Amino acid sequence: MDNLDNALQQATKTTLKDFEDLPKATHCNHCKKPLEATAVHCIGGKGFCNHNCLERAYYISSNQRVFDEVYASTILSEYADTDLSRMAVNKDKIDHVLAWRRNPKGFILHGSTGAGKTRILTLLLKKLIKEDFAGVAYSMKVFWSGKLSQALANSYGNKNGYARLMEELSSVKLLVIDDFGKEKFTEFYESSLFNIVEARTSNRLPTLWTTNFSGDKLKQRFTDGDNAEPFLRRLREYHEAINLKQL
Repeated sequence: MDNLDNALQQATKTTLKDFEDLPKATHCNHCKKPLEATAVHCIGGKGFCNHNCLERAYYISSNQRVFDEVYASTILSEYADTDLSRMAVNKDKIDHVLAWRRNPKGFILHGSTGAGKTRILTLLLKKLIKEDFAGVAYSMKVFWSGKLSQALANSYGNKNGYARLMEELSSVKLLVIDDFGKEKFTEFYESSLFNIVEARTSNRLPTLWTTNFSGDKLKQRFTDGDNAEPFLRRLREYHEAINLKQL
């Protein structure tokens, strides 16, 4: 028994010494932040800020196929590799958008055509899918330009289809609507929009929007002012307005 104990102790010392001599990561393999003294280092040179980052990295790695499918079906390929350093927009505004993480209050990103709204939104979604995979990827709906009105119109006339779509849009953890205001507004679409926003704000679920319109210009897109005012009031109350102004 003594011989076994001595052998185990010697093996442990050798393993620890060998490990100390291995090169160690300087940045987290998951979130890319510089590692501090309390970091978790792994044999093989990988390092993580803490066990939370380690678990997220393992989760994503073990679900890579699902991750790839979500990424491919969500991210617009033409905007996926945007170089933010070349965008003529205030960098603080860009950083503010990219720092958003899931919370009950969403945002409305507005600005003129070419300001980079969709590009910045795409990069935010990339970060969310990667860093909050379990929370977002399995419960997120993204509608790029005009696709929401198209989806609602396609479900019209199919009672069960429309009800299922409305239930999904009202309950997903994150709803994203790009280029809002450019689609054709109808009484049916306006009523559906109000019900979606009403349900999501009541359930404290965030929605992210991009639009070229704000204030009265957005109100003018509605066919009925009585539909517009309560809808816009909820947008103002439950979303942060972020104005992207080109430099």
